[in-house]
Amino acid sequence: MPPPSRNPIHFVGSSKKDLRELPGDVQDVFGSALLDTQYGDHPDGARPFAEGVSRKVMKLVEDHDGDTYRAAC
Repeated sequence: MPPPSRNPIHFVGSSKKDLRELPGDVQDVFGSALLDTQYGDHPDGARPFAEGVSRKVMKLVEDHDGDTYRAAC
């Protein structure tokens, strides 16, 4: 059986650089969520981004060391 297909990720603007500047623990959480999304799975803790935006766009929120980080996938 062939391995499951993986959808590409398209970073917008400086988002890839911004992701690399986050704390390592936050990068791990967001990276795992992005990988889940690439394989068509629903990341743990992801919620619809906002009203009026496609329900396929999900919002991720991670608290770390007193700061809150957000990403869309």
